[in-house]
Amino acid sequence: AEVQSTTDQAGFRFGRQPEGAVEAAGAEGSVSVKGRFFTTPGTYLVADIYNGDYIAEVGEKEGWPAEYLRKNKETTEAQRNGFRKAVAAGVKVAYGTDSGVYPHGWNAKQLPYMVKYGMTPMQALQSATIEAARLLKWEDKVGAIKEGKYADIIAVKGDRLGDLSQFEQVVFVMKGGVVYKDVQ
Repeated sequence: AEVQSTTDQAGFRFGRQPEGAVEAAGAEGSVSVKGRFFTTPGTYLVADIYNGDYIAEVGEKEGWPAEYLRKNKETTEAQRNGFRKAVAAGVKVAYGTDSGVYPHGWNAKQLPYMVKYGMTPMQALQSATIEAARLLKWEDKVGAIKEGKYADIIAVKGDRLGDLSQFEQVVFVMKGGVVYKDVQ
């Protein structure tokens, strides 16, 4: 309730993932409903379609509870098929991950999955930049390299659109105009 109140005051609507609440959020015209999509104007799909493979591989090796592995097996392909259908239907997608499931810093592993399941490489990158900025109503501050916006930039070697797995090997990081990493 406190989160709902805070987001209402900021001018945002949000959806919750638990069953039932998601459908209600869609009816309310939510801005973002993680893992689900609607045709309501302004709605974004924010889904992690990589973590199913991580859970299957690591969960089995590390002996995670059978219930976790069963649920993962039952839902992973359905989630990915839903993602593919959403992209084909023109639903807006903003980048998001369940990066608490897998090690911090592995967020970029999802980019190739987004292409595998229907997006172009450019659409996948834009989901993490300008589309995420639009979702947050921050497109005047972030999401593109442009005068007047924060200078938050990363770089990778090679053809960035040819192989999105390159984003797992970031060689340059600038945040707010300050260089934090520069591997030459």
